[in-house]
Amino acid sequence: MATDWASEQAKRVGKKINDLRGKRSAQWLSDRTDQLGMRVARTTISELETGRRKHVTVAELSVLAAALDTAPVALLYPGPYDAPVDVLPEVRVTELDAVQWFSGVRTIAYARDLYADEETAEAARRLILGDGSSLENAMQNLRLLQRWRDLDDARSAKLRGLRELMRAKDDLKARKAAGDSIRHSEELIEILEGELLDGR
Repeated sequence: MATDWASEQAKRVGKKINDLRGKRSAQWLSDRTDQLGMRVARTTISELETGRRKHVTVAELSVLAAALDTAPVALLYPGPYDAPVDVLPEVRVTELDAVQWFSGVRTIAYARDLYADEETAEAARRLILGDGSSLENAMQNLRLLQRWRDLDDARSAKLRGLRELMRAKDDLKARKAAGDSIRHSEELIEILEGELLDGR
């Protein structure tokens, strides 16, 4: 039933919001969403976390994810990724396949064909996940990709610092701040390059 499916989605999102919020208050999260341009009321957050709210909108999902410094898909499908989940009211797949479909990596036709019956679903699960090493390899690749993104961000921060240093000219305070920023970026770049070289 579609209402049950929507309710299960909202429940998963609410649980992950609660996990990521930690000791910070629901009011803090509401204020943070307001800073991002669309306030999600404290009561809405509370209702999602307790399972009383039976749906979540795409707008809420997006702004709550940004406020919690995560991706919307990570709220919707938080894992474990070998667990079954109803990606549509009549389509059950693993969370890994749900994430791939939601992210545009796979089509829904792929998921429907793969999980057409229980026997096929179990065979597919073994093929995809095996002893868990395939999933671990995928997660390792994602971690490696994140380190490369961190390195790219650090290099961009260094360039911004150099531009600020050039603009500062005779402003000693601005020059010091830019210099500190450049040094911090260079230290981070050195660490990340070392990690990435070791990982090759």
